[in-house]
Amino acid sequence: VHVPYRGGGPAMLDTISGQVDVTMLPIAESMANVRSGRLRAMGQTGRTRSPVAPDIPTVEETGTTGYSVTTWYMVLGPAGLPQDVVNYLQSNLSKAVTSPDLKGTLEGAGVSIINGNAASAREFLTAEFKKWQGLIKASGTVID
Repeated sequence: VHVPYRGGGPAMLDTISGQVDVTMLPIAESMANVRSGRLRAMGQTGRTRSPVAPDIPTVEETGTTGYSVTTWYMVLGPAGLPQDVVNYLQSNLSKAVTSPDLKGTLEGAGVSIINGNAASAREFLTAEFKKWQGLIKASGTVID
């Protein structure tokens, strides 16, 4: 039974307390509870094992072939954002995510940094839309 939540925190609390049997959360949110023994990691959903949890197998390694889903974050702006503003944001965000302090913090939490540009972001979003649109249609899933 799918139980919709308004964020990872409530889902994690209900899993720890036994209200639900299983949940899927980003590794950065869940590792503290896995390490403490409050949660048991059953598999990572990415294509490869995370450097922060190399002992946890991927879902594919546990027998579900072709499965790879990751959480990703992207900075987006309104359509028609002037190119000089896009360039300014890209340049400064790139400096931030490649700074040793922030990069170390993010990677320590299990976040892989992909420092692209507007064109690569657009390409990625288009591919994600096509992938999920096809899977949702094939599954017969409807929003209720």
